Amino acid sequence: MFAHVPQPLFLLVLLPVLGWASPTCYPSPVVQLSLGNCTIPGSDGPTVNSWGIRMGIVNTDDLCVVPSTVVTNTFLTTEDVCAGNGRVDSQGLTLTDPQCRSRRGGFIFRNQSLQGAPTDGLDAANPNWKAFNTNITAAATASLRVFDQVVPMVVGLISSGQQSTASHLGLASGSILLEALKDKQLITARSFGLDVGSRSILAPRRGTLTIGGYDQASLASPWHQYNVVLDKLQERFCPLQVSVTDVTLHGTFFDPKTNTTGQVPEKTIVSRESGTKFCIEPYDNLFRFPSGSLEAVDSFFKSATGWAGGPVSDPHNFSTNLVDLEPGLVYPAAAGSFNATLSITINNEFTVEVPTHELWRPLRGLDAAGNVALDSRFNELQIYGSKAAGYAPVLGKAFLSQVYLFVDYEAKTPNFRLTPLPPGLTATAAVSSASCSTGLSASDKGLIGVGSVLGAIILGGLLYGLYRYCWGPGAKSSKKKPKPKQSDPPSDEGGQPQPPGASPPEGPVEVAAGDGRDNATIRSGGGLRRELLTTPPSSPAGTDPRLT
Repeated sequence: MFAHVPQPLFLLVLLPVLGWASPTCYPSPVVQLSLGNCTIPGSDGPTVNSWGIRMGIVNTDDLCVVPSTVVTNTFLTTEDVCAGNGRVDSQGLTLTDPQCRSRRGGFIFRNQSLQGAPTDGLDAANPNWKAFNTNITAAATASLRVFDQVVPMVVGLISSGQQSTASHLGLASGSILLEALKDKQLITARSFGLDVGSRSILAPRRGTLTIGGYDQASLASPWHQYNVVLDKLQERFCPLQVSVTDVTLHGTFFDPKTNTTGQVPEKTIVSRESGTKFCIEPYDNLFRFPSGSLEAVDSFFKSATGWAGGPVSDPHNFSTNLVDLEPGLVYPAAAGSFNATLSITINNEFTVEVPTHELWRPLRGLDAAGNVALDSRFNELQIYGSKAAGYAPVLGKAFLSQVYLFVDYEAKTPNFRLTPLPPGLTATAAVSSASCSTGLSASDKGLIGVGSVLGAIILGGLLYGLYRYCWGPGAKSSKKKPKPKQSDPPSDEGGQPQPPGASPPEGPVEVAAGDGRDNATIRSGGGLRRELLTTPPSSPAGTDPRLT
């Protein structure tokens, strides 16, 4: 139908149609939350001093929640955990009410503020919960505040047990939170990026949780990609599993008697031959090594400090007055300096160096008033002193302080990626992991596509009919014939014919607007002609102004 339509006219029709039919790509939304020290003034009790994300809950107090990749639902702590025997921790110590509140990241009063919900399916959706805690006995519909939006969802309620500190923000595969945020169009991809920051004393740093994407400012190296595993690691459900092929301690020692330093022979904790599987879990604070590795840590510690006692796993053996939330290996500060680093190699291709200030710190805990405090008489290695929960080795926050974690559940094969964090992070740049967002539903896109095709056919037909009527064969010409000039040969309607062999007129020949040569110039060389028409009159002769 368009065979006889001139090219410029065809493009004039086609370009608006293409622009109409092609969906606009809008920036995809993400949600970025701050992660770090979490302080909540108590409305009916003491102030909560914890760590995590401060999350608002409609009709109740805020809570400190910690990201977890092993639970599908979000689990919120209730007032029951700090009532009666709930204040007795796993080591048999009775906590004060302020200590208990801070340890749990605050709690909610479920009977006064939340509507109950059935627990059907929660055990199956959260298999790890039943393995390390009691059964899920209560659930509720809670509305989480995300900036100016309210996101309702079913949450599990923590009313007993000693295996949790703060509430859990569920980010496992099938996460109810990610689904709810996507349904509310607050994100377009079920993914998240995590920088846990640093809880060290010498170089503390806040982190970020970017939901629906990742923080581009936190990327300094290529990604190292691994598949999400929907299976257990020994007795612990763990979707983020990596094969650790080497863990080695490096360090120096200081001899106060001779005032000299020296190199401590490095100590391999996990060998390349073993290829031990580790679980990456941000809810855990410390390194949890296989039981056989703790002897190697103890041996290296004694060589580095010269103290024969070695670190112990229970800080209360030293009569400290602080409640340690997740005890590592503790030793007296008088034992000497432990100047060591830890290198961890994953899959023989990716090595993470954990610096000294992330590997140990002065003993930190909660005092009787629920405040975070230090006991400088003791130091603590960020290595869990007992066997790993479920016998599964874990890389927790001490490891994640050095790497950025991105988890993509939208990928054809769900995967997670690691990359070293760049030094000196000062800003964030959240971007979506979705390639493009048109802001339209699938049905909207289908209707627009059909309408675009029909519109193109109708518009093309109208313009073709207009062309046939005005310029096509048999159309009435409204053009005036050019008036003869003195230098033009006379027409047949006036004057005598030009004698054969007459010389052409001298000087310029004006071309009338309707002359065929003018049309040919516009079609074939109109662009160049338009450029020349824009040449400034003041340009010197022989000078092209585009080259000056």
